[in-house]
Amino acid sequence: MGFVVFFTATWLSVLGFAAMRKSLSFLENTVILLMAMILSVNVSWILVEELQWIHLSQDPLQYTAYLLHRSVLQPMIYTIWLNALYRGGTHAGAVLATLGCSAVILGLNFTGVYYQIYSFVRWNFWYDVLYAGISLLLLFGAFKLAAKGMGSEEGRI
Repeated sequence: MGFVVFFTATWLSVLGFAAMRKSLSFLENTVILLMAMILSVNVSWILVEELQWIHLSQDPLQYTAYLLHRSVLQPMIYTIWLNALYRGGTHAGAVLATLGCSAVILGLNFTGVYYQIYSFVRWNFWYDVLYAGISLLLLFGAFKLAAKGMGSEEGRI
């Protein structure tokens, strides 16, 4: 059942991104997606394989759900978040977009634990909250740096 949930969530996020009115250019969205993918894959590799703080299910479908979550769903949610952040234009909209993104990421992580896609060994949901916040800050800062390098930073947050 976990595979079905993550597969559906992945497709909904991809379709939501395709249907939304984007405030960033194609190049900016590509840079955000790739940076988020690099961050997500590397952090999950360190936590799962190197430190062994999180154990993965041995079931192939559950592992596929984990790969969808790590490689497609999280980066797509971060990309949608940055588009919403720049579309809002106000500080209240930015806070709302950030809280919404964090809630979705934490909800998906809770779903992964609930369906036994992965289990926490030396990890808990408070660390997930910290990881989500630090990821959002890193992606925002990296995007600001990349946008400055591309020369598309005028008039933005």
